[in-house]
Amino acid sequence: MHDYAEALRSGDPAACRALNDPTLRADCLLAVVEGQARAEPEATAALCEEVPAGTWQDECWFQLAERSNQPEHCARAGLFADDCRLHALSSRLPRLLKASAPGEFEEALAPELLKLGFTAEDLRPWSAAYRHALGRQRPLDRGSCAAAPPLGGLDLLTVCRQTALVLMNDRLNRARDSRRVPCDGGPLPPELSYAPDPELDALLAERKARDLCP
Repeated sequence: MHDYAEALRSGDPAACRALNDPTLRADCLLAVVEGQARAEPEATAALCEEVPAGTWQDECWFQLAERSNQPEHCARAGLFADDCRLHALSSRLPRLLKASAPGEFEEALAPELLKLGFTAEDLRPWSAAYRHALGRQRPLDRGSCAAAPPLGGLDLLTVCRQTALVLMNDRLNRARDSRRVPCDGGPLPPELSYAPDPELDALLAERKARDLCP
């Protein structure tokens, strides 16, 4: 273990290669990739080729893609390819969406999703995009989803509205954990406010009965 610790401290791939234990060697090389991917993406890509195929190598390509800001490596991340693409998308959404509301960003976003490796039929990146856009709304307004276009045959209006329900559930969870749910009939705090919506009314009532106001 002393040699392993020294190799990690050195950040020298040669020191990692000298380790006899294959697991420690792979872990050491992965640590080098994590530390050097941003500054030396080409060199660290070569190191990922040395990491044993399977979970270790999948993780290596994931880390390389994320730390070097080169999402094209996600295609080689195997088990972690989807997570890799979603991480890459999340980091880009503030730039891609800016201050856009539903209906204002979809046509421009669609080709960016294809560049990141998502298929045209994958609804997950759209849910992530609407979560980002709706997450800035105070109050939350599912009615704004009416502007979401039927792009490429996708029912983005439904994706947007369903994402708003998930977002509201998450806000309720945070409010429950911080004890900010008004169980005495008082007004909702700003982070839980929403435009008139029967489905959100029903969700709030169900959550209060189930776990928010025991």
